[in-house]
Amino acid sequence: MTARESSPDYPEEDIEWIIPAKAGYKDRKMAKWEGFILSEHAEMIHALNQQNQQPRLPKEKQSAQTVSTYLQKAFETRQPVAVQLDFIEDGEYAEDIVGVVSGVDGKWVHVHAADDITAVEFELIRNVSFVKVEKWYNRPPFAK
Repeated sequence: MTARESSPDYPEEDIEWIIPAKAGYKDRKMAKWEGFILSEHAEMIHALNQQNQQPRLPKEKQSAQTVSTYLQKAFETRQPVAVQLDFIEDGEYAEDIVGVVSGVDGKWVHVHAADDITAVEFELIRNVSFVKVEKWYNRPPFAK
């Protein structure tokens, strides 16, 4: 359905107003945005893959006493740590285990990460370092 009017600026021209709902247009709602969302998502995944492709370099090998001291302090203060294990997989060191030390059971150290608890054998720990955690309210919005 259309409505016809003459334009005050151009009286000789007719303006045809089309009302989408009455003209049979069916809004696809979120479907029309899928391409935009997917391309941004693909870019984000590509950026994460670029970060993950950087080689994991060996950190300084710490003595058992130093590792024990760091783990004790991390446990007491509930400060998050990054634990690098002393073994190589696929030609490079395994990814650091990042989390809070939740306890020690004999020779096993339990690190509570974001999604699970990992038990690490004390003798396999190469390096322990404290991780600076940025609070969500201090981060700029949409930071990359």
